[in-house]
Amino acid sequence: MFDKYQSLGGHAAGHANRVKQEAVALVVNGGNNDANLERKHQCKVCQREFKSGVALGGHMRKHYAGKVGRP
Repeated sequence: MFDKYQSLGGHAAGHANRVKQEAVALVVNGGNNDANLERKHQCKVCQREFKSGVALGGHMRKHYAGKVGRP
């Protein structure tokens, strides 16, 4: 569930962009569905790879040494 309409809109736009990206990849690759469509997100600290930017963002908390939360 999304608590704000704007959140839902952003989520839906992500799906639309993904569909468009896959369609372009099919045209560029001559209809070859076996092409790797997944973009890798790599941690600049430990070089670990993630399938999504969200997963990488969660992982980056592991490397954060500062204070968490508000003062």
